[in-house]
Amino acid sequence: MSDKKRIDIFDEDSTPSTEGAAAQAADVPVEGAAEDLSERLAALEAELAAAREAHLRSVADLQNFRRRVNEERAVQLQFANEGLISEVLPVLDNFERATGCEVDTDAARNLLRGVCMVEQQFRDILTRFGVQRIVTLGQFFDPAQHEAVERVVTEEVCEGTIVGEVEPGYALNGRVIRPARVKVAVAPH
Repeated sequence: MSDKKRIDIFDEDSTPSTEGAAAQAADVPVEGAAEDLSERLAALEAELAAAREAHLRSVADLQNFRRRVNEERAVQLQFANEGLISEVLPVLDNFERATGCEVDTDAARNLLRGVCMVEQQFRDILTRFGVQRIVTLGQFFDPAQHEAVERVVTEEVCEGTIVGEVEPGYALNGRVIRPARVKVAVAPH
């Protein structure tokens, strides 16, 4: 006998199934081959579903990362000038002091007018970059925006009301970069 496999010849009434031919060629019973294939298919489908889920999670993580980076970059750009502005605020204070002085000659008035124009130009530039002066007089004391440097005993206003400003405060895009130094009303004892 030879080692070749024998292929049964069937009569015309019976036609072999594809599963039967595959099983005969592999010397595996038809039912066992179908179960092995279905198990293998189920395992591959589960693996594919896990890979899809991992892919979707990775895509979502990447989108979240990009969103966070963009938000952080926007905040950094919004407050990038904070250090520079903090350094030039004393110059603005000096301009304000200079424009508040009394003058008695025409030459001094002309000089004062020029200084006032430079001060206004300086304020306009700061405003364009998001710097706002913190409103103080008549406001209720807020430790997030104000620094109390003096208590004033009075009955004219409610206790905790700001009655004087020693040094103006400024905020950059809503964030306090220098609190206003103020005088706060207290009730007499």
